[in-house]
Amino acid sequence: MRIINEQLRLYDQRCAGEPNAYQFEMAWTLSLHMEHCLDDAPSTSKFNKVAAIATLKAAGWIDANGRIHLQVLVATFIKFFEGAFADARLALLCQSEEHITNALRSLLRTDRGVYPVWCVLFVWFAEQCQCNLLKMIRPSLPPPGTEPPTSLEVKMALDTHGTLKAAANALKVSRQTLAALCRRFGVDFSPRPKKVDANLRQEIHQALTVGMPAEEVVIRYGISLTTLYRELKAWPELLLPGKQKRLAHIEKARLKWMALQDEHPGVADTTLRKLEPAAWSVLYRNDRAWLAARRHSDIEKTPRKPKQYQSDLLNMLNSSLSDAAQLCADEDLAPGRKSDYSLRKIAGITESQYQVMTSKGLIADYRESRTEYIERRLAFAKRKGTDSAMPDWRLAKAAGLRKTTIERHIKSTGK
Repeated sequence: MRIINEQLRLYDQRCAGEPNAYQFEMAWTLSLHMEHCLDDAPSTSKFNKVAAIATLKAAGWIDANGRIHLQVLVATFIKFFEGAFADARLALLCQSEEHITNALRSLLRTDRGVYPVWCVLFVWFAEQCQCNLLKMIRPSLPPPGTEPPTSLEVKMALDTHGTLKAAANALKVSRQTLAALCRRFGVDFSPRPKKVDANLRQEIHQALTVGMPAEEVVIRYGISLTTLYRELKAWPELLLPGKQKRLAHIEKARLKWMALQDEHPGVADTTLRKLEPAAWSVLYRNDRAWLAARRHSDIEKTPRKPKQYQSDLLNMLNSSLSDAAQLCADEDLAPGRKSDYSLRKIAGITESQYQVMTSKGLIADYRESRTEYIERRLAFAKRKGTDSAMPDWRLAKAAGLRKTTIERHIKSTGK
């Protein structure tokens, strides 16, 4: 947000394009959102991190488990803001999958910060675009205002279903709620007396040996799953059908992973994971120790690809710095020093941006040494008609420098 007719900085002038009617409308809407963001308190603003996440959840882009529909969200976000802004930097933010993905991840992490403009853009987007993905409909407990079951209903449910869990499911309440109701109404819900004797234990063992599922064993012999699993601890050699399938699934994933390592002997595990994500997920969740033992630790890591910068923005940045250097060297004005601070201030670049671009050699070096700056100041004083034979204090005053600076310069250069 800027004052009307305010002089833009050099880099801002290069990035700002001529907006059309649609871009002008979008820029005006963005400015209104930014104004609300600046005026409202952070705790009550609808553009803080918590409010932005809540807006995305209300629009369906983040599900109840906190998972975000990343691929669809990024694609829809890019389409929504396509051609919306004339400023080259803002257009790049809204059209770059990498920048949008990083901003979303920072938004969802409590230990990360995110720029306010991202919160504004996400809230704006979520208010206009709803997620159309099908949502799973899961059975839920009755709302808090629902009347609890009566004493007669609790007794009838326990007599009919026998167990606390089955009765709770029939009444559509949790087991904890049903237990509390039993205590309130004085209904006996204590477990029945132990009836798993040696004969019943032998029959259960035989049934599990022939492969009968645990659910059928529980119904056939009138015991609970807790009792069944307690008895299974005495038979470690017995595996339920579900566990047998899981072990077979893990063994299949092992074979896939070993075949993949044999097929690509010089490839790191991170690359193999991308080739076979399903097998890696099964092993990581269920057999992490085996996966760690098969890790290729002697393979050199592939260096990360250098970050690519937009050539158009770099050209604008170099052009802005070149104009800033020319302003410092204007012969009609007192010379300004071409220092890091002066160049980035005149061009309108932040310190972090300037340091990154300079360290990576992405922009030209327009800086000058202190000696060069003093000599340009002295040359400016001579052009004004100052005699070099005059006292140092008068020469310093004409050049706009201190007397001690002139004296040290003469001593070091001999001029």
